[in-house]
Amino acid sequence: MKRKVIIRITTALLSLALLAALLPQTVAHAESALATGYVNTAKLNMRSGAGTGNAIVESLKKDTAVNVYEVVGTWLRIDVPSSGKSGYVSGKYISINASSLTAYALGVTSGKVNLRKSATSKSDSVAVVAKNAGVTIYSADKTTGWYKVKVHSTSQEGYISPTYVKIVCKVVGSV
Repeated sequence: MKRKVIIRITTALLSLALLAALLPQTVAHAESALATGYVNTAKLNMRSGAGTGNAIVESLKKDTAVNVYEVVGTWLRIDVPSSGKSGYVSGKYISINASSLTAYALGVTSGKVNLRKSATSKSDSVAVVAKNAGVTIYSADKTTGWYKVKVHSTSQEGYISPTYVKIVCKVVGSV
């Protein structure tokens, strides 16, 4: 009797495991996107890495919606919700939706630079930001032109001279 119960339980568990394997699986994206955007050129190659020497993952058409996860130099790490594929594209061919990011642009530092408390080189340094660090540029100071930024890797906010920041892609449609 005991043996029949064990065999039935084992068979039931095996059936459940097989059924679960046959059900469609959805993978949740554990990382949140910095912003959403769209392709602003007729054709854009999405690559396996940040650079034209990397393999093409998919060719994207104008107005294809994308999620942006990271700024890597002048490249963006993205995914394409309509195809489920991910890769890298040159930032100049992506426009960021203002509804997804209240800012002016996404950028990258051109060298090791001080993140300042206020918009002047005489201000105290909040942190030293590494070269090629991704930043969100919120605005430019009306007097000095310095950018108010948020550093992606640390979430620290402060000011950096525009001399040390390269704009990778702009936010469009802001009010």
